[in-house]
This record gives sequence, structure tokens and C-alpha cells, in this order.
Amino acid sequence: MPGATRSTFTNPTTVWGAAHLLNPDGATALTASLGLSAWAAGLVGDADAEARRANLGFGSAAGNLAIAGELNLGPYNVKHYGAVGDGVADDTAAINLAIGAAVTAGRGIVYLPSGVYKVTSTLAVASNAIFLVGAGARATRIQFEPTAADTCIEIHNGASMISYGGIRGIEIYAPNDSWAKIGIDLVDVDVYGLYDVVIHGATVHGGATFFGDTGSASVGLRVRGRAIITTELFRAYADIPIRIADNPNSTTDCDHVEFRDCSLAAYSNPCVIIDSGVNVYELKFTGSQAWNLGTYGLYWVDTTTAGVATGLTLENIRWEQGTDAAAYVVRIEHNTNLQRLMIRGCHGDSGRNGYYLRNVSNVLFDSSYYTGGVGRTALNADSTVTRITMQNMQWEQNATDSLTGHRCIWASPKVGSSSPYPPNAEYNVDTSTYRDVTIDASLGQEVLTAAASGGTVDLGTSSMWGLLLICDNYGRTAIFDIRGTYAATSEIVDPQNMYSAVSGTPSSVNVYWDAGASRYRIENQFASERRFRVVLVGAYLSF
Repeated sequence: MPGATRSTFTNPTTVWGAAHLLNPDGATALTASLGLSAWAAGLVGDADAEARRANLGFGSAAGNLAIAGELNLGPYNVKHYGAVGDGVADDTAAINLAIGAAVTAGRGIVYLPSGVYKVTSTLAVASNAIFLVGAGARATRIQFEPTAADTCIEIHNGASMISYGGIRGIEIYAPNDSWAKIGIDLVDVDVYGLYDVVIHGATVHGGATFFGDTGSASVGLRVRGRAIITTELFRAYADIPIRIADNPNSTTDCDHVEFRDCSLAAYSNPCVIIDSGVNVYELKFTGSQAWNLGTYGLYWVDTTTAGVATGLTLENIRWEQGTDAAAYVVRIEHNTNLQRLMIRGCHGDSGRNGYYLRNVSNVLFDSSYYTGGVGRTALNADSTVTRITMQNMQWEQNATDSLTGHRCIWASPKVGSSSPYPPNAEYNVDTSTYRDVTIDASLGQEVLTAAASGGTVDLGTSSMWGLLLICDNYGRTAIFDIRGTYAATSEIVDPQNMYSAVSGTPSSVNVYWDAGASRYRIENQFASERRFRVVLVGAYLSF
């Protein structure tokens, strides 16, 4: 109880309890290193320990060290500050009193033992190094019943950044949909962690229940800056499970932020929203990810950010049961540019389109499967998206290809008859205005068409190096050495004597460097149109 006299054993047991709650596997080693093992054993096993146990409030039947963890619970055990935990009494003031005591001390663990804690307004943490710790997400429940639009747990210190802290082993449950609400709001935090946290509610949509409201605007977890934020073993069934928003104090909005092992479900919204104006520097979703229902999987439409974003990783995500057939599992439209997007080990569901990208560079699709089906768009990317690499991919048969302004650099194996893309390939933006390029589905190689009597097609810039293998529609073949920045070609093999390396050579196909345009080109000096398939063995670095 507040003001009660504490046992002289408080300090060592607080240390042990912190170790047990934050890292149970390391608690024994820590107590041993501090010389506390014999003392802790005395609490539960010595014949002379009865009086000590009685003084500390334990009965003689205490059987293991887990009960010693309760000693950590002072001085910031919420029940010592008047919380009841029966789901009926309003525990808001008592929990905030415990938080206030830890804040006054400058740091501490605020512990919520197993129980149901009714909360009707915000639990506010406005200081560094404060940890809210429960007995486990299904053991400690905060039953959030606000009387107006409100936030359950807010980590926010006004115009100042909060350094260190965390939330562990707590469930947030909303029994009604009367008000829009936020489960957890992290504002300008640095080195902060969430572990074993569940957010859900009683709002019924279909066969699932959500942390929601009648306007479908409630947010499970909102992150508003800053850096080194980790969320692990997290479950949120909410109108919007995760929202990443602008930091009100700094331009550092989302710097090295990681979500690991998450189960998400959304209603009438995307599972994850990144707001316009958010500066992203290394954002990662990894571990085991299940994203269910909702319109989009990840939705990031940015119209205001002036800077370049770097590093978005989507890894091991299973998207399923999408509710909007016109939506995409991932939609990214950056105002400036997102550099490095990696999608690895993901599975896109059949209820939506695949990936919609704008202003993204260096995209990697790796070991993922899109199952959209007939009439769905597998990948929608225009010329603002540069260098798309695919490896070990599986694209649903009969899904639609919607790449605009790109050319296939290489592909292996050849494109299947009904698959939009090969499993391994690279595409990049084609800046040429001189040629008409299509993809030959039977060979997976480009078909270049040159008009009769001097028609040309463009091959590329001085970044093109290696051996060029060329074959026309009459089966006539040749091999050329393409010399990159040396701006030259040389003919190596020409069995039918139908090619040359000099522009203007009559009755010939000429592969040459056009100095005026600074491009490598193919020129057709025959009286009829020629179509060519080409393969470059070497490097084609840019266009």
C-alpha cells in the first residue's frame, strides 16, 4: 500500500524480479552473479525461512522462485497503489499513481499482476526508462472503456524525446465500439520495445472481433517517431492495426524500426498504413507475419515528403482474405523516391492484386508467391520504378503483367506460356525513344524490329559491355564485342557474312556505336524489315 514500510529485502528482490520479468532465462544466472541464490532459495526452501516469508506476505506453501518475482512488484506494483484488477473497479487513477511514482524515481518497472484492469482514460508515461510489465498478454488485461475518443497507453513527453522503455506481457481489450480510440501511442521514442502485447476488442465484423468503433477509425498501435523501436510477438485486430505517423518533434519519424512476429487483422482499412510525410530510414517487417482481412496489406501513398526514403523490408508475410478486390497487397507511391524495397518469402492472397509501385528504385522480389489469379494484376510499375530484380519467384498463372516503360535485361528460365514473369529476371527502365520492344514469350528474349533501308533500333549506352549474340528472323547469326565506354564494336563471328561493325555498310546489318547520340545501335540496310533477338553476355548497367 502507498506509504507502507518496506522490507530490507526490497532492493535485491527488485533486481531479481526485473531480470525474471524482462529475461526469465537469465534470472538464475543474474541472482548467482549477485550472490543472491542462497538468499532467494531461503525464501522458498529453508526450514528457517518461515518468519521471513511471513514478514514478506507469503504463506508457507510457496513452492518456487516464481513467487519471488512478486517482490519486484514493490515499489511499483499497481496493486500497492490501489488497483483492484477485477474488471469492475476503475483502476485508471491507481495505475497512473504507480507510473507517477516510477517517473518521480527517474526509472522503474510498473507491474500489473494477473487480472482485468478497467481503464477509462489515458495511462500516460512521460519519462525515460519506464517499463509497463504484465504477467502475460492473456493474463494481464487492460479493459479500455473510454468515455470519449481517447488513447489507452500514451508514451509522450511533450516536445522532448523519451529514451528507453517498453511494454511487455499486456493485453488491451475494448468491450464496445462507442468511441474512436488508440491502443498504444508511441510519440518520439528512442530505444523502445514492445513484446507479447495483444490489442483487440468486442466489435464484431463477420466472424472476427476488433478493437474498433462505428466509424472504423480506431488504431491498435500508432508509432510517431523516432528510432530503434522493436515490436515483437504482437497481435492487433483493429480497424487499423498499425499506423506509422509523423513525429511532431523531429523529422526523424521512422529510423530503424522493426516489427517481428505479428498477427494483424484490419476492418475497412489496410493492415499497415504509413502516413504521407513520414521519413522512413530502414523499416522492417520480419519473423512470422500473418496479415488478414482489410483492404490493402501495406498502404503508403506519400504526397508531401521532400527527402528520399531508404530501406523497406517485407519478409515472411502471408496476406490473406483481402476484402477489396481492387486493392493491392502492397501499394507504395512515394513523393520523391524509396530506395531499396525488398519483398522476401511473402505470399500474396487471391482476393487482391499484387504490388503497385511508384517512385521506387532497386526492388528485389525474392522467394515469394503471388496467387492473384485470372484478371488480377501481379505487378503494376511505371517508369518511375527502376531496377526490378526477381529471384526464385512464383507468379500465379494467368495473372496480368502491368510493367510500363521497362525492358527485360535477362531472364532464366524462359517465361511460361501463361505466367506474367519468369521466376528469375531483371527489368529496368528503357529510356530509348528509337525502338519498339516486346517480350518473346517463347524465348524470354527481346524482339527488336528495324525498318527496311536504314532503320535502326537502340541497344543502350556506354554502360553496355560484353559479347552480343544476334539472330535475325532469317536465322542469320553473328557475335560482336561491345566495348562499353570505349565506344566501339568489333565483329567476332559472322558465318553468312551478313553483318558489319560500320554504319552505312550496304546490304548488311550493322552493329555500331553512334557517336552523335552516344548509343549502341543496330542498323538494317536490307530492303526488307528485319527482326532480331539479342543476348548480351556481360554487363548492362544502365539505360
